[in-house]
Amino acid sequence: MEKPGTILIADPDAQFLSHWSKTLGEEGFQIFTAARSIQAIQIVQQEKVDLLIMAAEMPEMKAYEAISILKGVDPSLLIIVTARENTPELEARIRQNPIYYYHVKTFGPEELLLAVRNAWERLAAGVNRKLD
Repeated sequence: MEKPGTILIADPDAQFLSHWSKTLGEEGFQIFTAARSIQAIQIVQQEKVDLLIMAAEMPEMKAYEAISILKGVDPSLLIIVTARENTPELEARIRQNPIYYYHVKTFGPEELLLAVRNAWERLAAGVNRKLD
């Protein structure tokens, strides 16, 4: 990985925020955190964020509601949505949005770390960030 960029981690779980801030910070990424959807939107409006890791279940609005606002602010933002528990309905609603990856937390932390690394490689290679 070359010159890691900026990641925003948005999750109401303080332990998740702490663990991933430390883990990704050690990988060289600059980290922002938000415990609420509104905070995440404000950070994306104010800072250059390359990748957003956002919980599906956020205070104030669900990730699938926030994604359209976030993409309105930065259409090139890569988004990984994490779900504590997966349901077909939740996954379908999330996947209606232009996200990079959908991660169920029970899949394990290695899979999420791999998704982050793959997203960064995509960005570093200059691959078009627009997803259909």
